[in-house]
Amino acid sequence: MEDQIEQAVAIAIQGAGDPSLRQQAMDFCNQVKSSADGWQMCLSMFTGDRKRSNESRYFALQVIDNSLGNLGPQQLQLVRENLFKYVQAGVVSGSPSSLEDDAAYMRNKIAQTMGYLFIVAYADTWITFFDDILELLPANGSTFGNAIAVDMYLRILKVVHEEIGDNLIIRPLPLLRRNSALKDYIRVRDVNKLANSWAEILGFYTSPANIVTSNANLVNEIIDNCLKVIGGWVSWIEITLIVNPVLLDLIFGLLGNQKQRISACDTISEIILKKMKPSDKLQLIKLLNLTNVVAQLPIENSDIDFDERVAKLCNVIGLELIGILDDTNAANSGEAATPELQQAAENMLLSMFPIILRFLTNEYDDTSSQIFPVISEYLGFVRKESRKEKRKVDTSGLTKDALGQILNFPADINFVPANRLAILPELLNKLIMKAKYDSDTDWVADKDDSDGEFLEIRSRLKLLQDLIAGIEINIYMEGMSSVVNQCLGTGSKNWREVELGLFQLSAFSESLRNGAVNVIKGVQTPANLCLFEMFVKMVNSDAILSINHPAIQLEFMELVVRHASFFTPSESQLLHRVLQVFCSPLGIHNSNSRVQVRSWFLIYRFVKSAKGSIGSIAETVLNSISSLLTIKAELPKKDDDSELSADAAAEEGTFDSQLYLFELCGLIIASVNDVDTQIQLIERILQPIFADTEQGLRQSGGNGGRNTDPLVALQIHHNLMALGTFARGFDDSVPAIVAAKGAIPKKVYDSRLLQEFKNITQVSIVALETLPCIEILRDSSRFAFSRLIPILGTNILDEISRLINALLSECKTTELVDFLGFLGHLVHSYQSERGVFEMLGNMLNGLFTRIFASLDDVDNAGTSGSTDALVMRSDMRKAYLTFLFNIINNNMSAVFMADANKSVYENVLKSVLHYSSDLSDPTSTRQAVLALNKMIQEWGSGQIRPPPPLTEIFGNGLKIEGFEQFLLQVSVLCFEFSSKPGFETGDAQSRIILGEFGSLQKQIYLQKGDSFITYLRGSYLPSVGVPADIIDRYCETLCTVDQKEFKKFFISFISQLTGK
Repeated sequence: MEDQIEQAVAIAIQGAGDPSLRQQAMDFCNQVKSSADGWQMCLSMFTGDRKRSNESRYFALQVIDNSLGNLGPQQLQLVRENLFKYVQAGVVSGSPSSLEDDAAYMRNKIAQTMGYLFIVAYADTWITFFDDILELLPANGSTFGNAIAVDMYLRILKVVHEEIGDNLIIRPLPLLRRNSALKDYIRVRDVNKLANSWAEILGFYTSPANIVTSNANLVNEIIDNCLKVIGGWVSWIEITLIVNPVLLDLIFGLLGNQKQRISACDTISEIILKKMKPSDKLQLIKLLNLTNVVAQLPIENSDIDFDERVAKLCNVIGLELIGILDDTNAANSGEAATPELQQAAENMLLSMFPIILRFLTNEYDDTSSQIFPVISEYLGFVRKESRKEKRKVDTSGLTKDALGQILNFPADINFVPANRLAILPELLNKLIMKAKYDSDTDWVADKDDSDGEFLEIRSRLKLLQDLIAGIEINIYMEGMSSVVNQCLGTGSKNWREVELGLFQLSAFSESLRNGAVNVIKGVQTPANLCLFEMFVKMVNSDAILSINHPAIQLEFMELVVRHASFFTPSESQLLHRVLQVFCSPLGIHNSNSRVQVRSWFLIYRFVKSAKGSIGSIAETVLNSISSLLTIKAELPKKDDDSELSADAAAEEGTFDSQLYLFELCGLIIASVNDVDTQIQLIERILQPIFADTEQGLRQSGGNGGRNTDPLVALQIHHNLMALGTFARGFDDSVPAIVAAKGAIPKKVYDSRLLQEFKNITQVSIVALETLPCIEILRDSSRFAFSRLIPILGTNILDEISRLINALLSECKTTELVDFLGFLGHLVHSYQSERGVFEMLGNMLNGLFTRIFASLDDVDNAGTSGSTDALVMRSDMRKAYLTFLFNIINNNMSAVFMADANKSVYENVLKSVLHYSSDLSDPTSTRQAVLALNKMIQEWGSGQIRPPPPLTEIFGNGLKIEGFEQFLLQVSVLCFEFSSKPGFETGDAQSRIILGEFGSLQKQIYLQKGDSFITYLRGSYLPSVGVPADIIDRYCETLCTVDQKEFKKFFISFISQLTGK
């Protein structure tokens, strides 16, 4: 059987071979694990005379581990005897089963199993566990001369700590109680001898004269593991067992040993982290003389790991001193720190700051970041104490503005002791300079991991700078402005210096915005003035122009856009200089594609924000942009021959970013005051696009676009997108005018300008009608029209009708979703325009025929369960119901009452009733119920009536046939909805929808009054078996409470009625 196990393990872990054979092997191994006697077979295999493969031995120990908790006393005794006998033989050097020959992972596994055995046996059956192992350690006349045994002893101790003493592992309460009991047993029985053994082991193996093995690696492992055992166990044993002259001298002595100093450093950190009273903790730090020890340790860039560990030790010491200082240790120790103790802790901490600053300036970020926590905690403590003092100020006699803001509050310096203030200037300077790119680090366009790590370091440094700003604003302003002015000065030639200045200027600005720097709203504070002065320094800096580096160019433009409010008409020089940079090879004409493309967006944002100040230089900016307006389509790469979609059309090239330039052109031209000049500039932009589109249509090959070259189609698509984007920019920049008092503000355009934009509609319609089969042209035509409607309004109803007919003839369901949104926006924007009402009425039959066909298609596709099909079904339903809601809500519901549209009206009622009862898509169900509610509000009276405060409506007084009978169907659905598949009263979505049905009941009552109560009381509710007293309570509640309360009542009522 043992051979079978070994063979099965070998097959199961191999990476190749027959899969079925591997599965059989794994099944066999699992049978061994789960069988009642599997542990015995594995114990025999592991401890037998024949040494098996490492893989099978490892598996055997796993099986034993899994079984230990289920074994009885006699079985545990058997495991103990065999395993200990195996270890006893294995620690003999040169024996056939010597542990020295095992790989480290096997020794760790043996130690782990011994540790598990300790957990189940130490309390009652193997109380001599540690004594028995210690007896294995002597050799060659020395108590700890058996290096193999000492190595296994320490590995077992590490496992014991990991299993019962490691507080980083979250364990259930029963295990915590078990572990607590085991630790108590150890403290009573063995801890003294164990602690003594650690000192003796360190003393023995750090003395070259005592080394009796030629295995230097084993000696190093022994020392390393001994230090780790001390560092682990110190957290739950008496501190005096560790803090004694002999052991401390050995540990501190290892700080000078290049191979063990990292472990020694970690061990000292763990000793310092031992929980104790504040007075004891401070005494421990003084006793260990750690501030002097750390100061004397060599910082060698050749050993980065050691430097990092020393920085970590420094951080641990500092945090423990801060714990005394702010008394956070009181909760754990039960003793509060006295003021004298706190002052002593702060003095010691401040004496460490030169060391902290030394690590902060270390060239390796992994080292310097180790002391960020202590800096953060101390600055946070100082700020908290400062605020505490500020709250003591009597503000009754201070000057306040209308908003209650205090204008003459005492300066920050009055609330911070001098010893704390003294460290801030140098600390701030070190933090600022640490954010600079290293000399061997370059900025890269595509952020790699190292650059991402540096940016993370920067963000953490900024948080520390913000803490200083919250303590003493003047120190912060002086430090920041000094560095920014120096980095952006005329002598700056290094891109890293200039980039640092831009970064810190951005950091200062962000600190003002996020509240790290206190400012008074509406008042020009020193901080606001400081920011403006630094910003002006940046704009006027020759370094921005002279150093051609993408990082500087991008950060400069980003800062300018973020502070566009600084560019008032009185700051025209600043504006001209910034536009000079934007329109130069440093900006929109940059040779670096990333900078160039990003600058197109940024100049658009800048001009949009500062458009009131552009004025006379508009044409100059346009001249600079004009060479970038040539559209050149690039086909995206595809893996198949499918039609190019609208989303894919924008994936290749820079066209998406180029659209910002067209929108910018619209913004700029709209800001020109002279109409003749505007027309001239508009034609200058549009005519090349018109001509290119005309040429593309000539090359299209006809046949509706079925034979058109995809590149030609994409070029026309881009042209239409550019035209629509230009129109949007123009419209966004035109202010609305109030024609009369109380009137709604409207934008007014000169008729000559309207004609220019109407030309765009003509081009778009011709392109669409010529090539209706091409999806991307249907999309771009709709896009262009949606941007032109706000400008042209009802002047293009004929064109819109043509657009709709062309789109409906070919559009897919995915396009119909967006198209219905477009129509809904049109209906909402022109709800009082008869022309739009009549247009909608004329196209209603064809439109809804297409809608219902698509709804049927997506319903059928949804039965497949495909995620894409279900999403499409949900999107189509929501688009339809939203469009329907828009028609009714925007006073155009009379379109359904025309003789030609009666079939549409009937199908609409059926569809909404159907979707209101279909819980397969709860979002659409709720939308359908809301649409029903709107129908009842508008049509419940049986006539088309204007909703208050309107007095007129299309089709006013028109009779609505058959709706009263429909109301009864809706009322029945309100009560039957809870029986529909998928309804659960406990489900949040089901309860929300049920509440909306309650709103329907209330709405029907508001429309029909007592006749509805009579129907419920005398007909429907008795017919479904509702008792008379419950009917009376229901009807009374329906008549008396408001809609909000009735929704709650209805949910409760249905739940009680159905028992759900």
